[in-house]
Amino acid sequence: MLLSYMDINVIAGTLKLYFRELPEPLLTDRLYPAFMEGIALSDPAAKENCMMHLLRSLPDPNLITFLTLLEHLKRVAEKEPVNKMSLHNLGTVFGPTLLRPSDLEISKPNVTLASGHGTGSGIAVLPAASTHILR
Repeated sequence: MLLSYMDINVIAGTLKLYFRELPEPLLTDRLYPAFMEGIALSDPAAKENCMMHLLRSLPDPNLITFLTLLEHLKRVAEKEPVNKMSLHNLGTVFGPTLLRPSDLEISKPNVTLASGHGTGSGIAVLPAASTHILR
């Protein structure tokens, strides 16, 4: 079957399901607390620097996969007038599947869980940070 005949929502759902079903999130259990701290930063420059540092801390396969996905999501966002998917919307949709707490993290008291809003805000910063890594 040609992709042009497939429901784009099914394709996007399958991609999200793939990342959600990984044994460990793409942005890793180890870095989850640091990503959440970085997302909480109010200074945009500090947030971008933090995200760039954390991305560089990812294992190579995770970083390559993340940057490949990010390039795809940037292409999707370029078609926002047609598909209504801004970087913020894409971050809200994909953020919780790429960055989620481990079971151990969930059991800790006062843990801030990656919600669509919080994680989306952080993920939306990552395209700018990734451009520096891709150079």
